[in-house]
Amino acid sequence: MFIPQKLSNILLDFSNLGVFLTGVLADIQLEQPDQRLTVYIGRAITLRCTLKGGDLRSYQMNWYKKNWDNSLTFIYQHSDKYGPGFQRNFLGKIDPVNNFFILEILEAAVKDTGTYYCGLYITSCCD
Repeated sequence: MFIPQKLSNILLDFSNLGVFLTGVLADIQLEQPDQRLTVYIGRAITLRCTLKGGDLRSYQMNWYKKNWDNSLTFIYQHSDKYGPGFQRNFLGKIDPVNNFFILEILEAAVKDTGTYYCGLYITSCCD
């Protein structure tokens, strides 16, 4: 019989972002529906980030995990690029209908406890 063990909270932290496009401030904000999520070891969890003021497909979206020294470890870029060691247990994708950038942890482990960030890069500008 499987008895799940509770994993510490997986925190999602996001900042409001202002992005400059050729001198014009684009009011772009990244937001998360859940501030804190708790998951059981061995279970899946879905992290979501939404973009207000833009279309996710127009940006290079990324997921990161904050390290103990406040540095960031790259997890996923929406062009199916994964950081070392993340491809086996993480799945990133975009839900264009709901404008969500999604990161799934397929089988949560204690090492997955932490603060996760989504971020964006402007991939093209100004035709």
